[in-house]
Amino acid sequence: MKKSIAKRIKITSTGKIIKRHMAQGHNGTRKSHTQKRRGRATSQFFGSDSKLIVKDMMRA
Repeated sequence: MKKSIAKRIKITSTGKIIKRHMAQGHNGTRKSHTQKRRGRATSQFFGSDSKLIVKDMMRA
């Protein structure tokens, strides 16, 4: 897997591709509690996005 992709995603044992929510890396004091709470959860890639990621992983 390419290093740039490996830093950003995780592939679960069932084959799902998981990513973090964006805009959670800085300025935690300015975000609302709701925004920070929603950012802790992970989200899943769907459909064509996951196909492109798998294709890019095979290329490396």
